[in-house]
Amino acid sequence: IVLKFAVDNDYRAIRDRVQKSIDSAFSDYRDSLERQRRQMETSLTSISTTELKPTARVRFAASATEVIVRYPVVMDKAAEADERMMGAIFEAVNREPRLNLLNAEVPTSKAAT
Repeated sequence: IVLKFAVDNDYRAIRDRVQKSIDSAFSDYRDSLERQRRQMETSLTSISTTELKPTARVRFAASATEVIVRYPVVMDKAAEADERMMGAIFEAVNREPRLNLLNAEVPTSKAAT
């Protein structure tokens, strides 16, 4: 997900609110994904041992403050996860004091490469 905020927003508030919202939305999927990761780890030798978790990275551009949100999903639940993430993000953005969100792009879910 790519979120673009007006440059007059405090980037720390953006980052903190978005990260908290995606952590909360991801909590329902965390256990299931962690079990799958552990199963793959024991079966395959080339699987990373790092925890699967959502991330929010801030990037500064001249016209906007961008936040790139990445999170793991189970492919058959990808649409549900996207909907849950966007709902949590919009709820966080619209809390007072509101953040000025200019645009949100949700790409089609795909396997990480």
